[in-house]
Amino acid sequence: DGFIFPLNPKWILCDPGWYNIWKSLYATKEKVKLEAWYPPESKICETIEAIHAAHPDGFLADEKMDQDSQESLIALAELEEKRKATLRRAKIKLKFLIKMNFNMKAPPTVPDVVTHIATTGIAHPVLPTSQRRSIEYKHKSNVRGRANGGFELRHAFQRAMDQHKDTIQHTQSSPQIGARARSDITS
Repeated sequence: DGFIFPLNPKWILCDPGWYNIWKSLYATKEKVKLEAWYPPESKICETIEAIHAAHPDGFLADEKMDQDSQESLIALAELEEKRKATLRRAKIKLKFLIKMNFNMKAPPTVPDVVTHIATTGIAHPVLPTSQRRSIEYKHKSNVRGRANGGFELRHAFQRAMDQHKDTIQHTQSSPQIGARARSDITS
């Protein structure tokens, strides 16, 4: 009749008799139609042949094993697959962290800046200029697709200073508060 349907590779490899049917189909003129289902580029046919050569009787359940033993083997295989998946996810996350340079130092926080001003009386960031530039560069390179990524980090200190302007001015102008802050830091 010219009608043909693809065989599930699982049937061919596991169940007795299906491999012979599959070989018979490939021996007929219907082989062209089967190649639409199993394209040569996919190498499905070669894989089926290799597995069948290694296990000619298929993958049948061991009749000597009881139901509990068979279920235990299944559970063990599932556990092993879950472990591999977990390790695969951890590996991907670790690679991501390495790419994102997780040891990059963060910019100074507002409390660090206020403490620095209180102890030294100098209103500049805690980090030296070279470190600030390094952080700005790393931030720019890690934030792709955002035009203002570097701008945000570069001006984070300025925004923090503006938000806490009264506190900083009061600390700079009052020697008592500056002395108290210095004693808190040293103790």
